[in-house]
Amino acid sequence: MKRKAHFPGHRPGSLFSLLISLAFFSAAVLFLPSISRSEDSITTDSIGTSPISDNASLARDLAIADALRKAVEQAVGTLVAADTLVENFQVIDDSVYTNSQGYIRNYSIISEARSAEIYEVRVKAVVATGDLSGDLSAMGLLQKKAERPRVLFMMAEKGPAQSDYDFWWKQGGQAVEMSATEAALKEAFLAKGFNVVDMPDTGAAGFEGPSGTELTIDGAASIGKALNAEIVVFGKVFVEQGPSTGATSVITYLADMTAQAIRVDDGVVLASSKGRGISRHISTVTGNAEAVSAAAAISEACS
Repeated sequence: MKRKAHFPGHRPGSLFSLLISLAFFSAAVLFLPSISRSEDSITTDSIGTSPISDNASLARDLAIADALRKAVEQAVGTLVAADTLVENFQVIDDSVYTNSQGYIRNYSIISEARSAEIYEVRVKAVVATGDLSGDLSAMGLLQKKAERPRVLFMMAEKGPAQSDYDFWWKQGGQAVEMSATEAALKEAFLAKGFNVVDMPDTGAAGFEGPSGTELTIDGAASIGKALNAEIVVFGKVFVEQGPSTGATSVITYLADMTAQAIRVDDGVVLASSKGRGISRHISTVTGNAEAVSAAAAISEACS
């Protein structure tokens, strides 16, 4: 059974607000370094070298120290943004790298070799990231690599006078343009600085999507993984036309939306939402789009 992550303050109909919150949460989870198996340490594999002068034993010790320094550099690289590393290299070098062995919990030598001039040691080391984070934070340099995740939208939409749902992953049919729902969500997420995955050419060789609108979590995750997305938002939107307003040509549009967001790597359901949006407009296209935005509470979240 799939696990579900719960987010405080979830209000039905506030899909966009909810997605913004879950994306920030997921970023911290998605981008934890893969070399880590513990909350407060990471295990690294690094190679250190030292020139050999007259004392091979000393060169070996220096090669090990070099490997341990590189292990700590790897750990710092998972905690501090690249531009911060460049701008503050001297401070980090003086305060952290010169004291590398103080952050090493334990290490083992995987291999070692020497030539006439160079001693080389490969080391597997466990670096205490808890201690490292505390020191980097005290220096005001801590900035975890938690880029906003890549989001893929898979929203099937049925508009007024349509007999069936349209969706871009439809197999064996005509190419379908991006739905009003996906367009609205994409525009809003891009405006917030998020990474949005463009829908692919479904006719491209090798693309195999689900056959219908009834997506499963595994099906959505599979497509997300194939398209290099970290989060997939999928669901349905049904838009119907209401009565006109008085004697004018303004028409009411009602949009009902159901959606859920999943994390691609493990299928965890991060959030789910239902919403209804209402708009009034003389244009069917504009009225449809505004009703969809209202169902996702996009205008509220972006204000």
